[in-house]
Amino acid sequence: MADGSAIEAASVVAIKNGSMWVSETRRGLAIHFMGTQCAQQREKAPTLRRQLSVQGTLYSDVIGYAREARAKGLKVPLLLMGYYNSFLAAGVEETCKECSEAGIDGFIVVDLPVEESWRIMAPSAAKHNLSLVPLASPTSGAERIQQVAEAAITPIPGMVYVVSLLGVTGTREGEEAKAKAVGGVVQSVTQLHTKNVRDAAKKLLTSIGWAFHGVSGSQRGCDNDDLVRWLGAELPVVVGFGISERKHVEEFGAFADGCVVGSKIIQEVNSVRGALSFRAGALVKKLSGGPLSSTSSKEVEPPAKRQRTAADLEQQRLSQSSAGAGHEGAKPNTDETGVFGKKHADKWNFGSSVFGGRFIPETLMVAHHELEEAWAKWKVDPAFKAELARLRRDFIGGPTPLYHAKRLTDFIGGAQIWFKREELAHTGAHKINNAIGQADRTVATLAEMHEDAAKRLINTALLTESSNKSAAETGAGQHGVATAAACALLDLECIVYMGEIDTERQKLNCFRLSAAVGSADGGMRELGATVVPVKSGSRTLKDAVNEALRDWVTNIRTTHYIIGSAVGPHPFPDIVRDLQAVIGNEARAQMLNQTTGEFGHPTFTNGPGRLPDLVVACVGGGSNAIGMFNAFLGDKEVRIIGVEAGGEHGPWLPDGTETDKHSATLTKGTVGVLHGSRTYLLQSPDGQIKETHSISAGLDYPGVGPQHASLKACGRVEYVFATDQQALDAMKEGIVPALEPSHALHQTMELAKSLPKDKIVLVNLCGRGDKDMLHVAKARGVNIDTDVKLNKTDFAQQ
Repeated sequence: MADGSAIEAASVVAIKNGSMWVSETRRGLAIHFMGTQCAQQREKAPTLRRQLSVQGTLYSDVIGYAREARAKGLKVPLLLMGYYNSFLAAGVEETCKECSEAGIDGFIVVDLPVEESWRIMAPSAAKHNLSLVPLASPTSGAERIQQVAEAAITPIPGMVYVVSLLGVTGTREGEEAKAKAVGGVVQSVTQLHTKNVRDAAKKLLTSIGWAFHGVSGSQRGCDNDDLVRWLGAELPVVVGFGISERKHVEEFGAFADGCVVGSKIIQEVNSVRGALSFRAGALVKKLSGGPLSSTSSKEVEPPAKRQRTAADLEQQRLSQSSAGAGHEGAKPNTDETGVFGKKHADKWNFGSSVFGGRFIPETLMVAHHELEEAWAKWKVDPAFKAELARLRRDFIGGPTPLYHAKRLTDFIGGAQIWFKREELAHTGAHKINNAIGQADRTVATLAEMHEDAAKRLINTALLTESSNKSAAETGAGQHGVATAAACALLDLECIVYMGEIDTERQKLNCFRLSAAVGSADGGMRELGATVVPVKSGSRTLKDAVNEALRDWVTNIRTTHYIIGSAVGPHPFPDIVRDLQAVIGNEARAQMLNQTTGEFGHPTFTNGPGRLPDLVVACVGGGSNAIGMFNAFLGDKEVRIIGVEAGGEHGPWLPDGTETDKHSATLTKGTVGVLHGSRTYLLQSPDGQIKETHSISAGLDYPGVGPQHASLKACGRVEYVFATDQQALDAMKEGIVPALEPSHALHQTMELAKSLPKDKIVLVNLCGRGDKDMLHVAKARGVNIDTDVKLNKTDFAQQ
């Protein structure tokens, strides 16, 4: 940190499990950061990933480092930085209490925007005199700057962290060059944000006045200017992201109060063995330009943090009384002058549940707000609805049939089994419904913006590797294929991230996408996508998602992320559900033989003429299931069942021992935050995401869509699981479903056995099994020679 243009030199004397602490510092102002880690954090920041993945640094470790540093005499402010799921797993109230007792002064929670922070963390932080440091980014507009300033001042004054570039930490040189290449002026934007934050803070303090403390200025014998000075109108603003050279410090030190340096220190200590404190100390000295002079003739201690007053405590008591004692999930008060403010994010959740939300970096907030507003307009626009209907009919091949599986029904000997045959949709699965809708709206937006540079889409293909490298190794790729097809139709560039292992194991799907995987020119053949092999982490789905998010954060102005399932931050789960709702809308109308009306069709004449008694679908992230279920949620007489991947034995072995070789998130998961939303997760007690397993790639995911979590919590939908072997054994009726819906088909047959013949079970076959044949063959012990002979010459050369 610095006062003016310099940066405070500090001596780093210990590095433990990737987290550093300072035991001595020169006089002046300095702030030290300590970080908890989680899988997302390591994988989004490549520099941190290399350092922190060696040893897992847990929340409890960092608290211990803080206590030790304070005991050794550390006096500068100390901030704990991390992702929200780590705090949630430890308990927000418990975290705040323990951190305060350990000598920590506040938090930087990078995926906790101010709207979420005000309602779920600010009450507990204020109770324990902890600051919450908000972030501003190059994409933050005036309204967000105002919110950032307010969050930095109330309830406990802190500072603002301005992110100077788009992208992820440790990438300054490349991103700065790109910014300047398109005419961006990094310094000017950052300087403007810094000024705007300060101006907003002064305006806010003046407008709030003494009312914030429950006492008028006249009662205290001073005016608003006195209040501004007393509270500290010069709100500290620091600048960070990829700062690695002295010139960066000089550039931003001209107008900011300090520079944040993280990745460069880790790079430095990684470059040598031993003498870590010396290397880090030398770097800080280099960045600072040498030892600093005191700002006065006398050496002074770092300024003490303003302590809460009696008025603060009374205001908090009133706010907590209105907000339900400030507990997780409680609604904050709506008083404009209340500590926990009016800009809560309840509308981002499903119903009155805690599930959903928008847990994302500040860089993405404006884009999500714009997307939310645009989708609210588009989904009711008659022209867009008509275009979707045309594409469903002419390009996708809908409406897909309703089929009475009579032979399977007779074989089971119970209730009637009916299929919604979504596997007959173009590209072989339901994924095309979502991909075509989002791609179409991107084209419409481009037409409005006249911005050809934005004609670029990014997508994460759902290709995964199972944790068992035997009969359970698998891959899918249907969302990647669907998105590539949609982009090819609409003349959009498409980039698909796949785990490196999956690009090898699923070469056929990769060829469908792009014949030259990861080539410099994109390999624009077949469906025309560029496939980027992801080489970090486990090189599978989780890592592909992280790389896609990194790309999106870096290229937010020119990129739209077509998310493949009903997961992610609001409004993505809503968008995917709305675009996949065509499945359930058609199925319901087909069951009732509705030939007219909003969802009717002249061909809907072969249904049973009534609603089903049960509706069943498989659930991974949950896009096909929520698309199927949505139409029936209001039909209380219809029982709805989602089927998860039970893996080898389900969450429990035959002897009752727990196992992680499954993906039954709603059966065995706990509440956490992953990929931008709060939902059920398969995670450790420390909030670390577990490796999952399923023979079906599309169900092999450690989370689930937040609406499914809400439906489980309220009891409207039941969730069960089927194992790998049960899915393999469920292929009947001359129709070969994909391994994903085969899980649902197994449970459908089991349910039908237990019901009388006049009952009806409707199941969604969301994908066809062509893609899985090699995996099924291997699981059954059959070796298929894939060295294809194309003509007679090949045979003659044997």
